[in-house]
This record gives sequence, structure tokens and C-alpha cells, in this order.
Amino acid sequence: MAFTSSSPFGEMTPLREAMNRLMEESMVREPFGGKRAMNLDVYETPDNLEIIAALPGVSSNDLNVTATGDTVTIKAKIPSETEQKESREWTWYLHEIPHGEFSRTIDLPVEVNPQQAKASFQDGLLKLVLPKVEEARQHRLQIQTTGHHEQPVNVGQQQGQPGGAGQPMGQGFTGQR
Repeated sequence: MAFTSSSPFGEMTPLREAMNRLMEESMVREPFGGKRAMNLDVYETPDNLEIIAALPGVSSNDLNVTATGDTVTIKAKIPSETEQKESREWTWYLHEIPHGEFSRTIDLPVEVNPQQAKASFQDGLLKLVLPKVEEARQHRLQIQTTGHHEQPVNVGQQQGQPGGAGQPMGQGFTGQR
């Protein structure tokens, strides 16, 4: 009886080849006037949801922000040197600076009150402070158990989510306020 040996690695693609293929497929440049990425930081404080957007080259006059209870849309425009009449006579060697209109809509993880939102724009950074609605804020309740002293427990107030941050499942407060 003859045994044949086969290696489980024989049919695998070498790592270098797989990485080269990945880089070739993912590093595609947008043509001129293509979509522009808007870099964001989004974080939550006890009372607010805060967003910082990097918008270099954008003027405050060319910036528009709209907010609802669960989304924020940031629209901006960067003018191009090619919009100038005399630019037709120029010889262009590179034209890589992003320009044109672009926007980004963010689905918010908590509901906010857009009527009380605040925005500031300085040095190409847009900062939005969006107060959370009362129902989205965490409240600290005193839980009294028989034979034990009171112990503070975080209780989330979002509908459909048991418990608060760091609280084990099954110990959430689900009653009416």
C-alpha cells in the first residue's frame, strides 16, 4: 500500500503575494474632483455627543451643518484655482489639492437635541457639541437590597437596552419613570 504525502500549505497563497494584491486593489486614487474624505472624531461625554471634523481649506461661508435627533450632516465646499478665469492660461503640473463640494452624514449612537446644539469653527476644525436628550443620559439610582446598605448602580435609560455601562445583563431597570 502506497502513501502519498500532501502539504496543507501547498495550495495557499504566499503572504507577500496576498499583501501585494491587497495593496494594489485598495490604493486607487480618485480622479480630479472625486469624493473627498472628511476625517472625524466622535465621542460622548455624560451630557453631550461631540464631533470634531477636519476641514482644511474650507471657509466658514462654505460650510453648512444640519442636525436632527439621530443624524448630523456636514456639507462643505473648497474652491479650486481652476475656477479662476485666468487659470485657463496656466500650465498645470500637479492638481492634487482636494476641491469641490463634499458632505458626510453621521448616524448618531444616541438621540440629541439639535435646537441646543453649538458649533464652532477655527483653524480648519469644526467642533459640534450636541446635547443628549434627557432619555439618553445615564442616571445614577440608589438600589436598596434587603439586609445590605445602599449601593450606587449606573442604569441606562435607552429603551430596549438593559442595564447601563459596566452593568451585567439582567440587572437593568426596565420600569417606567
